[in-house]
Amino acid sequence: MSKANRFISNTVYHLKRSYGQPVALYIRGVVSQNPSTGEVTYPERKWKIKKAPVLTAELLRKFQYDLSFIAANKNFTYGGHYDKSQRGIIIDTRDLPTDYVQSLDDAFVIDHRRYAIKSVDEFEQARSLIFLVEELKNKLVNEIYDRIDHMDFVEDVQSVISSLEGYSRDTLVLVEVPGGSL
Repeated sequence: MSKANRFISNTVYHLKRSYGQPVALYIRGVVSQNPSTGEVTYPERKWKIKKAPVLTAELLRKFQYDLSFIAANKNFTYGGHYDKSQRGIIIDTRDLPTDYVQSLDDAFVIDHRRYAIKSVDEFEQARSLIFLVEELKNKLVNEIYDRIDHMDFVEDVQSVISSLEGYSRDTLVLVEVPGGSL
């Protein structure tokens, strides 16, 4: 291992220890369509990353022109401002699945907010990747909960309900739907 590669590996390791936070990478699978109903499904696989340095969000104000102004060179009719939040995520390639192929269709979930991947930069010899991501506001996060996370939630609900006056643990019935989410 050369000095530069060792330096990059050590730097990413120190960033993970000092500023790392849990991140979930949602890897989109092969799109399939049911020929009889026409329903399109986008299977996703969740990959947990225990610690990844997440850079602070950069808030940008963008302006979008009306399509007729751009297409026909007419007078300006209307447009709009919107806020866009971007941030960087540094991922050590050892934390990714061995069969992972970089794709802009994948997404990250950080603190129950979904981020779309806008670009991916690779360090020398694929030691780590820097993802530039953009927050998807006003969209469903569609998180995949692990069974352990789900059970913690159920136990919390049961303890809150059982602490209320007039209710016993027997009156609370929680039904888990196989393959379902909360």
